[in-house]
Amino acid sequence: MSDAETLAVYADRAQDYARLTDDASNRPELTRFIAGLPAAALVLDIGCGPGFAAGVMAAKGMKTHAWDPVPEMVEMAARHDGVTARQATYDDLTGEARDSIGRLYSYVTEADLMDLLAATGFTVEYSRTGQEAGLSGEIDPFIVLQARA
Repeated sequence: MSDAETLAVYADRAQDYARLTDDASNRPELTRFIAGLPAAALVLDIGCGPGFAAGVMAAKGMKTHAWDPVPEMVEMAARHDGVTARQATYDDLTGEARDSIGRLYSYVTEADLMDLLAATGFTVEYSRTGQEAGLSGEIDPFIVLQARA
């Protein structure tokens, strides 16, 4: 994502977001993801934010790379031992809209994600959808997919 307004929101509220995500060790998706990987796996956390998940994966012995388009988030992610963080964007998803605090999101359906993964040789091993409050305080939908090549 390269939307200046969204990036500014994350930059301005980076510490607030970090507080929302500072205890990732008990998140079921992350626990399941880690359990499905071999020891010392190479992982990439795209849109890593302050690096909560990347930090947990690195602590478990994985070679962890973390990408985020916001420099403040990259700086926080890089503070986690074993995490290689860099500023990077992901503009290739479809569908976009702004939330109530000005962030531009790229939206894609679960079916589209499944198709994209299948087309690139991945097999989806786990899928979960839900809704929860995020930084804006609004309840928004999400999709969690775990896939293996």
